[in-house]
Amino acid sequence: MSNAAVTLCCMVDTMMQTYQKKKENEFVTEGGIKERMTAARLGYRSDRKEELKAARHEINTLRTRLQ
Repeated sequence: MSNAAVTLCCMVDTMMQTYQKKKENEFVTEGGIKERMTAARLGYRSDRKEELKAARHEINTLRTRLQ
C-alpha cells in the first residue's frame, strides 16, 4: 500500500513539474494575461477600424454611382 502511495506521489510530482515548465514557457512566449488581453483588444479595434474604412469606401463608391 505504501509503495503505491509513494509511486502516486512521484507521478503527481512529475506531472506538476511538467505543467509548471509548460506554463513558464507559455508566459515567456505569449506573455501574461494582461498582455494577451491588451493584444486581443487592440486586434479587435484594428479589425473594426478596417471594417469601418471598407464600409465608408463602399458607401462613397455607391454614392458616386448614384450621382
